[in-house]
Amino acid sequence: MTPELFRRFCALANDHAGLNLQRGKEAMVAARVGKRVRALGLKSAAAYLERLEADGSGEELAAFLGVITTSFTGFFREPEHFDILARAAAVWARRRTPVRVWSAAVASGEEAYSIAMTLATTLGEDGDWRVLGTDISAPALAEAGRAVYAAERLGSIHPTLRRQFLRLQRRGRDAGATFAISPRLRRHVAFGRLNLAGPPFRLRGGHDAIFCRNVMIYLTAEVRAELGAELARLLRPGGRLFLAHSETLADPSTELELVGPSVRMRPGDPLLRAALAEGKERRATGH
Repeated sequence: MTPELFRRFCALANDHAGLNLQRGKEAMVAARVGKRVRALGLKSAAAYLERLEADGSGEELAAFLGVITTSFTGFFREPEHFDILARAAAVWARRRTPVRVWSAAVASGEEAYSIAMTLATTLGEDGDWRVLGTDISAPALAEAGRAVYAAERLGSIHPTLRRQFLRLQRRGRDAGATFAISPRLRRHVAFGRLNLAGPPFRLRGGHDAIFCRNVMIYLTAEVRAELGAELARLLRPGGRLFLAHSETLADPSTELELVGPSVRMRPGDPLLRAALAEGKERRATGH
């Protein structure tokens, strides 16, 4: 891929998804563009760029953004976040109001189902709670909706949770076994396409928690600031925002308070504040 082609592909990714693709990413961009070139039967990356720039429907642009973004994920990634979520959910249960959690870059669904397992364990499989998973990639969302995973991807799920929430779908030999998320858990989870570079979002506010992990590091500072403000708006008082450990919000003036490693809270819920203080005291005394 020539430097000029790389620049133009990066400009598309920046303009439409706020992605900050810098020098050093040439091989990654070339490899991922190559997937679409082969899938469409085109002769070159230049021919693919022409198709993208002439794409009036936006469908191929969405496919390009889907392959250019990193979709690495896994069940219970950064597990301490799910411990924090479980403690918060125990407090939310006292409100006796619906609990809503959003996984903002859900990829192939593992994060959303990890959240769902945590909430089901704390609030019950028949509790009044919902998980929304969104992503820019339509193929990733399709995989998330299928809710079927190879056995080798399940190693980070506790055996108790595996027995409760996963069902053997196929006994495999060469291809390996596959497992499906249980229907009772799946009915609490919904998926939809959303571009995080385009706030304000057409979502109802009042989320109890938002997971937006391993996203900020790929966005420009301007997009990070706008996204951080929008995530804060969509949290209810006392709601938690979970970022990846390597990430921060671009705008330090955001109203969210830092309450743990890469975890922020929108102030205003006395129940959660009391529980947070109680948890800090227990950790300090070792009880």
